[in-house]
Amino acid sequence: MEFNLLTLLVTIGCCLISLIIAGKSWNNEAKEWFKNLKHPDNALMVKFMNKLGFIVFLMFGVVLYYLFIRKDIIPIITMITIVLIMGISPFFLYKTKNLKLFFYSNLIIFILVPMVIFFLLQTNLILAIIVIIYQLWIVYEMSYWYRLMKMNR
Repeated sequence: MEFNLLTLLVTIGCCLISLIIAGKSWNNEAKEWFKNLKHPDNALMVKFMNKLGFIVFLMFGVVLYYLFIRKDIIPIITMITIVLIMGISPFFLYKTKNLKLFFYSNLIIFILVPMVIFFLLQTNLILAIIVIIYQLWIVYEMSYWYRLMKMNR
């Protein structure tokens, strides 16, 4: 895989836009609201949510860069959609305080990621394995958000 500075800058731009959108909503009021929700007993997410989110953005940035280099348009559009939803959904969560909206918007990611995995399995096994691990994490994450949503109706 050859290095391409413009592609790297576009990839960083996509991820930064999403991170900025997500970060705009994470203020003291949002932190307080989220902290005051009833959380499931095995709530790993509360302690590590920001760190894991950043790691996921880095991982998806690497995948997006790879897809841009390959110039495969459908996986690129799918990946950009995933990255943007990852930024927009927390914005909606903290601005609307609507757990249901957040849950269902993230459910879209759960559906789109296998499309990226399918493509990566054909072109880059290492990235495919990394994204498969993320897909397994999404199973836990979605069960957490579902339980959180049910506990805080």
